[in-house]
Amino acid sequence: MSNVDRRRCLMAGLALSAGVSALLAGCALSPPGPRVLTLSEARFVELVSRQFPYSHRYMELFEVRFSDPGVRLLPDDNRVATRLAVAVGLLGTRQRQRQGTVTLSYGMRLAMEDRTLRLHDLRVEKLDVPGLPTPVASLMQSLTEVLVQEQFRELVAHRLSEDDLRSVSGWGYEPGELRVVPQGVELQLRPVRRP
Repeated sequence: MSNVDRRRCLMAGLALSAGVSALLAGCALSPPGPRVLTLSEARFVELVSRQFPYSHRYMELFEVRFSDPGVRLLPDDNRVATRLAVAVGLLGTRQRQRQGTVTLSYGMRLAMEDRTLRLHDLRVEKLDVPGLPTPVASLMQSLTEVLVQEQFRELVAHRLSEDDLRSVSGWGYEPGELRVVPQGVELQLRPVRRP
């Protein structure tokens, strides 16, 4: 190889090296795209199912049992609904157990102090137990609110990992919008420059 050929080869190598360096520098400066973390409806069914069956006896007056949860996503309201079978037995009487349902709903919130997605703003939407005496039905409504809050309050649906928030070349992710969609619950992760 002649000196001229060597120089040309060296110049081409330097040009290629400079081009690759510029390309890599450009990649480091441009942010990665946003990411979406999705918790499926099946994940919510699994999470909620772990809490039941659940029984509670109230002052030797009656016993209530919640079971068989069914989950439904409510994207228009940005909430998740859960319907439970409820059985109420009046203690000390020969009356048979009364069967019914209770429907509750909840939103989601992100707790950044421990990077968890939690059930939030829990509401009992409807309690329907046909045949309960009126005073017991009224008491059951109040008690159901308390018991459901006790079982579900701030229940953790997901914990963000380091990998969820990590990227490359000086970029990371921070949580953005959290919403209920037809496929589950989505958390937007936005790219941010790390110092």
